[in-house]
Amino acid sequence: MKEPPPPPRPDTPLPPHPSRDALDFRVRRTWAAPLAGLGPDGAPLPVRSASGIAPFRGGLAIVQDDAGTLAWHDPATSRTEFIPLPIPLPPGAAPGAPLPKSLKPDLEALCRVPWGPLDGHALLALSSGSTPARRWLVLVPEDDPAGATCVEAPSFFESLERRRDLVGAGLNLEGALWLPARGARPATLLLAQRGNAAPAADAPPRDALLEVPGEPFLAHLQALLSGERRPFPAASLSGHGLDLGTLGGVRLTLTDLALADDGTVWYAAAAEASPDAVADGPVSGSALGRLGPHGDLAPCVLTDDTGAVLPLKVEGLTAAGPASFFAVTDADGASPALLLHLSLEPAPPHLP
Repeated sequence: MKEPPPPPRPDTPLPPHPSRDALDFRVRRTWAAPLAGLGPDGAPLPVRSASGIAPFRGGLAIVQDDAGTLAWHDPATSRTEFIPLPIPLPPGAAPGAPLPKSLKPDLEALCRVPWGPLDGHALLALSSGSTPARRWLVLVPEDDPAGATCVEAPSFFESLERRRDLVGAGLNLEGALWLPARGARPATLLLAQRGNAAPAADAPPRDALLEVPGEPFLAHLQALLSGERRPFPAASLSGHGLDLGTLGGVRLTLTDLALADDGTVWYAAAAEASPDAVADGPVSGSALGRLGPHGDLAPCVLTDDTGAVLPLKVEGLTAAGPASFFAVTDADGASPALLLHLSLEPAPPHLP
């Protein structure tokens, strides 16, 4: 099944702007399903620690931050398959096996990018960059998923890390979105920096949108895949910080980005009381936010049918249709990740 073309995005830039306090929308979970399928060896395998989601080959691709596989899910049939990724694994580890924190590639961000001839596309997965061992780029061609490739990209991640004005106490990429060229505006790889690093003496943790010029990034990736090691042009990076507010007394921090059917950019954020970018912590809940035509942020807390906040950590977000999204959760353990269908509704008067 051929995927529809991505919707147009607005011509307005994304200037810095604080989060609004008013919740003018309600984000309701309309349904949820645990994700599991058969692994590369034919044995039952759950999708764990889902960290990103993107449309792919008529279904949904889901990246896991602690495994060497990409999950592919068909919402129409509820079928889930796994695609092995060519990332280094510990001796004896199976592609779908859970990896320890010290060894996992920590693939946290996933988006669809132009790649190859004849208007081809590929999935791009990025590590978080939170440690020197977590600095991988993975490319999965849409016309040949078995031809996936991966490469370490230290120069690219170091260029982001040096922007302390944007990443603050520590780099931790959690989301990615490709914005195609439109008019005079060039193509951009928009990255979500999650501000959950341990505070540093000279900088607090910061959430930010990092804007990477698209064509220079693709050229850098192509050079890396060809075996050429070149510095990434750090001077071309830009972006701005975000203040997302709190939920249950815990800071909301960015976990993903999505382009809605109407062309607006949305973010997912989670309120997780973790001490740093590596350790997990108790989760108060998650929210979605809209980057409006003037850069304003409208946070929307994820609730159930009664309006109660759901204590789920949403880490992946993609559009599912008008005023709706697919999302995936990370339970930080052996429990299967959940695929959520979310709908946007006006907030009832009794909700905060």
